[in-house]
Amino acid sequence: SNHRLGNEKPAREFAFKYLDYQFEDETSKRIIKNYMRIGRIIPEKSVELWEKAYGIASKLKQVELKESLKALLVQKYFRMAEDLRVEKKYEASLEILQRAKLLGPSARLSYLEAIVYSNLDKLDLACEHFEQALHLAPEDDNYKIAYARVLENAIFKTKDKAKKEEYIEKVKLLLSSSQDDPRKVNILNKIINLNAKYKITNADLK
Repeated sequence: SNHRLGNEKPAREFAFKYLDYQFEDETSKRIIKNYMRIGRIIPEKSVELWEKAYGIASKLKQVELKESLKALLVQKYFRMAEDLRVEKKYEASLEILQRAKLLGPSARLSYLEAIVYSNLDKLDLACEHFEQALHLAPEDDNYKIAYARVLENAIFKTKDKAKKEEYIEKVKLLLSSSQDDPRKVNILNKIINLNAKYKITNADLK
């Protein structure tokens, strides 16, 4: 009740005391719900508590609670992974995303993995995960444009003319359904200018 009323300090003190007196091997629906609540009160312990609660919910076959915990954990994992990526801790970010993967596939998960692999200059893995994301969310323009931007960078970096042409064709395909998006225009203009300079392909890029 303290937490609901905005009394954070006493709520945290009570939550820590509860955990101190909690039996490690206790499994019940009540414990699951308590861990869910305490994870919100003590954010730094949320992953530990929600993972524990998820394990108990799985053991007790509490499907509804399990799904609620899955939603909490997945969003927490995604935020942690993105924070680590911004800090350029790419391997640590991938480790967190692997934990999210244990809860099931999702377009967002594959997209975040793709972004991390692109930061690591692992283009093949980045493309593989972008493709997975688009398989699960084929109409998501944000994923398509992010993928196109990664390929745009690859076009500028590679000296292989065949690869440049392959990436250009893929970019065209990705952006074909984003007609009015200014991000699309920006990417295509860069590629048109590059092609004008190096004559990579005779295809119509507009």
